[in-house]
Formats: sequence, C-alpha cells, structure tokens
Amino acid sequence: MYHVAHSPVFDAEIDFIARALIAQHGAGAARAAVDHVNEMIDAGDCQSRDMWARVVHAIHDQQRLAVAVSHRPSCRRELSQLAAMACPVGG
Repeated sequence: MYHVAHSPVFDAEIDFIARALIAQHGAGAARAAVDHVNEMIDAGDCQSRDMWARVVHAIHDQQRLAVAVSHRPSCRRELSQLAAMACPVGG
C-alpha cells in the first residue's frame, strides 16, 4: 500500500467548503460534512477524514457566529441609546 501525495488544505478552502455546505444544506450542513468524514474513514483516507473534520468544526463555528450576530442589537440602535444617555432630553 502506498500513500498518494495530497496538497495541504488551507483555512480559506475549509471556510469556503463550510459556507458552500451551509448554503446548500442549511441547518443540515454539519450532518452532510460528517457523512463525508464517515466516507473517508470507510475509505481509509486519513488526510481527507481530517480535512472534513475541519469542515465540520468550521460549520459549527460559522453557525455559532451567525446566531451570536443575529442576537446582537443593531449598531444604529446602540448608537441612539448611547446618544440618549449622553444628551438626556430636558435634562
């Protein structure tokens, strides 16, 4: 048995794949990536398995970030609240 030389996969590629899977599968993106991990395990391809595991992590990170951003108040609202505190009306 011999090893085929693989090119290293860079973080930008991992992020691109993760975003593509999120766009295609939505909330099921991590499951789709895990399916690829399992296929690579079955094929005995450790390097591809590790790459797909990184994709799973990137999907979770991007989805966690999206939730955090969606729960964050808008900058405009924050600025108006700060302005109201700094310059109270009638005060």
